[in-house]
Amino acid sequence: MRYRKATLRMYWDGNKEPCVEVPIGDFFGSGLGTLRYFHSIAMDVNPGFSGFDFDAMVSYLPMPFAKGARIRWKTTAT
Repeated sequence: MRYRKATLRMYWDGNKEPCVEVPIGDFFGSGLGTLRYFHSIAMDVNPGFSGFDFDAMVSYLPMPFAKGARIRWKTTAT
């Protein structure tokens, strides 16, 4: 469930409120908290480098901003 305890927030063009606010697992297709490795045209989730304790999560989705973007990651896990 660790992927449900981190929130991804994206702000476009100086907005004060996030334009995207979603648990990181939901954003990368692991909404039930179980990470599944997959590759698609828009997303990639893979086991990362051998010997390291992390997974690689990549989004190829276009970002709809004109002047700037701010992306925040907030973890609520203790």
